[in-house]
Amino acid sequence: MNDYLGLIRKSFENSLARRFVFITLLCSSILAVFITCVQLFIDFQNEQRSLDNSIRKVETAIVPSLTESLWALDDILVQSQLTGITNVDGVLFAKLTDSDGRVLNAGDQAQPASETHDFVLVKDNSGDETKVGELAIGITYEHIFEELFNRAVIIFLTNMLKTLMVACILLVIYQLLIGRHLSDITRFATDYDPNEAERKFKLNRNTNYSDEFTKLEHAINSWVETNLTHVEKLKLANERIQNVNKELSTFTYSLSHDLKSPINTVNVLLTEAMKSSQEKQSDEFNFLMETALKTNRRMGNIIDDTLQYARANEETTIDEAVDSNAIMREILNDLNGEISSANADVQVDELPLIKGNPVLVRTLLQNLVSNAIKFRAANRTPIIKLTSDDAEDGYCEIRIEDNGIGIDPRYHHKIFKQFEKLHTYNEYPGTGLGLSVCRKIVDKLNGTIDLFSKENEGTTFTVKLKVA
Repeated sequence: MNDYLGLIRKSFENSLARRFVFITLLCSSILAVFITCVQLFIDFQNEQRSLDNSIRKVETAIVPSLTESLWALDDILVQSQLTGITNVDGVLFAKLTDSDGRVLNAGDQAQPASETHDFVLVKDNSGDETKVGELAIGITYEHIFEELFNRAVIIFLTNMLKTLMVACILLVIYQLLIGRHLSDITRFATDYDPNEAERKFKLNRNTNYSDEFTKLEHAINSWVETNLTHVEKLKLANERIQNVNKELSTFTYSLSHDLKSPINTVNVLLTEAMKSSQEKQSDEFNFLMETALKTNRRMGNIIDDTLQYARANEETTIDEAVDSNAIMREILNDLNGEISSANADVQVDELPLIKGNPVLVRTLLQNLVSNAIKFRAANRTPIIKLTSDDAEDGYCEIRIEDNGIGIDPRYHHKIFKQFEKLHTYNEYPGTGLGLSVCRKIVDKLNGTIDLFSKENEGTTFTVKLKVA
C-alpha cells in the first residue's frame, strides 16, 4: 500500500502527471454531468408521463362516479371523492363547480399549480345529456423536481468519487508505465556530460520485453556513442585550430616586432639625410624625402596597430576587478596632447568595476576615445561623453558618445573588419585596425559591442561587459 501511495505522491510532483490528472478529471466530470443531465431529463419525462397517466385514470375511473354523486346531490360522497383525487401523487387540488354555481374544494389552492386539467361532468339521462358541473384538477411538478435534485446530488457525488478513484488508479498506472521512465530520461539528459565516456542510459525496470521505451533506451545510448565520437573529433579539431591560431599570432607578433627596428632605422636615416642636405638639394628632392618619411611613419603605424591586435589576441583572459575610473584617468592623461590639440570636451561619469583583464580594458577604452577625438567634425567643438548603466545578468553598459562626423548606416557592418577604412589616409590617418582590436577585446571579455550612428550627427558605441 505504501508503495502505491509513494507512486501517487511522485506522480503529483510531476507537472506532466498533474496535467494528465487534471485533464482526466475535467473530461470525466464534463462527461458525467452530460450523462447525468440526459438521464435526469429522461427521468423527468417518465415522471411527467406517469402523472399524466394518473390524471387519465382519474378521468376514466373517478369522474363518472363523481358525476353520479353530484347528480344524486350527495355532497359528502362528492367531498370524499374530491379528497381521493388529491391523494394522487402530484395532484395539488381538486375544485368542483356544480350547475347551480356551488363550489366544492379539496387540497391546497393557495399553492400555484404547474398545470390545470379541466373536465366537464355530463349526466346521460335516457339519451339526454345534462351538464351537472365542471371539475378542475391542479397538478404540480415540485415533487418531481425535488426527487430529481436529490437524485442528481447522489449521482454527482458518486461520479466524483468514482472519478477520483479512477484518477488515482490512472496515476499509479501512469507512474509505473510512463512517469518513472520519463523521470529517468530527464535526469539523464539534465546530468549528461559528453566527457563521461563510460556512462550509459539504463531504464529502471526488471522486465525483459521490448516496447517503445526499450527502443528509446537503445536510441539514446546510440546517440551517446555517436556524440562521444563527435566530441573527440571536435576536441582534436579545436586543439589543431588553437595551435594554428597560436602559431599565427606568434608569427604576426614576431614579424611585426622584427619590422619595427628597420622601420625606425629608415626613419632616422631619412631624417638625418634631410637635415644634412637641406641647403644643397632642390625643392623636389625635399618633397620626395618628406613623402618617404610620411610613408615610413604610416608603415610604422600599421606595424604598431598589428602588434596591438596580436597582443590583444594573445593576452590571457583574467577575471579580476578592473577599476575603469582609474583607467580612464590614465587614458585622459596619455591623450592630453590630442585632447588639447582638438580642443575637445571629454566628460566621464562614474564607471563601474569591470571583471576582466586591465590591459585589455585599457586598450578598448583608449581606442574608442581616441577614435572619437580623431573623427571630429570641423564645424563644432568635439564633445565626448562616457556614461554607464546596469544591464541584465550581471552585465553593465558603457557608452562612448560623440558629436563627430558620424557613420553612414550603410557602412556599419564594415567598420569592425580588419583594415577597413571609410576615409582616405590624408583625410583621417589610420590603419583600419582600431575597431577590429576593440571587437577582439570585447569577444575575449565575453561581452558585446554595438553602435548607433548617423552621418554628420555623431556616433555612440555601446560596450556590454561583466560587472565585478
